[in-house]
Amino acid sequence: MNSKVAFKIEENEIDYPVEPPFHPGIPYPEYNGSISEHDNRVYDMVRNLLHMLGYDNENYGTPCWNPLKKIICKGNVVLLKPNYVMHENRGGDSIWAVITHPSIIRAIIDYVYKALEGEGRVIIADAPEGECDFDKIVALSSLSAIAEYYRETYDFKIEVYDLRQMRFEYKNGVLLDNSRSKLGGDPIGYTIFDLGNFIDITFMFTHSCQLSVLIRFHCIIHASLISF
Repeated sequence: MNSKVAFKIEENEIDYPVEPPFHPGIPYPEYNGSISEHDNRVYDMVRNLLHMLGYDNENYGTPCWNPLKKIICKGNVVLLKPNYVMHENRGGDSIWAVITHPSIIRAIIDYVYKALEGEGRVIIADAPEGECDFDKIVALSSLSAIAEYYRETYDFKIEVYDLRQMRFEYKNGVLLDNSRSKLGGDPIGYTIFDLGNFIDITFMFTHSCQLSVLIRFHCIIHASLISF
């Protein structure tokens, strides 16, 4: 798989949008959804990065621009893997240092949905730290607002899964007795995958990932997975 990297350095500080479900503030030619009354620089930047990567450049600036169409097909199952670490930042900094801001997820969903042509599945999933409260991450991320918008506007379901099989709690760095609780995990199940000489760790992959190789924390765009 050929790898491409795109980045842009902004001289001025950019604030995340605060109003879910984080509509774009500009009626882009390829976009036919709701428009926010407020600026959404994050959406602008995601869109610009897809353009910088050269995706469907021949149609850029027209209603036909579909940047993910060559890697996502109609009817695919697409897993969006954000970076979910903890439901709080214990270092005292912004919560968005430990979880992906939902405005980024929303922008990606829009272009994934366009590539799917309204058919298929979009799943948001991750396996955060063992003591993380996943429900709090979902609430902080306003994922329900994004899902509701897609359900009401497009009659399309956005699925959200905690891929962990177990959660546990610490107090003062000590694992509490009887704090382990089983979780539902990936509804499709798990497979042990031995990477052999590639890396000396054996990973357990969820079937939702649908990839032969995945190194977490790398940003990979694939026909069935987007990790960021």
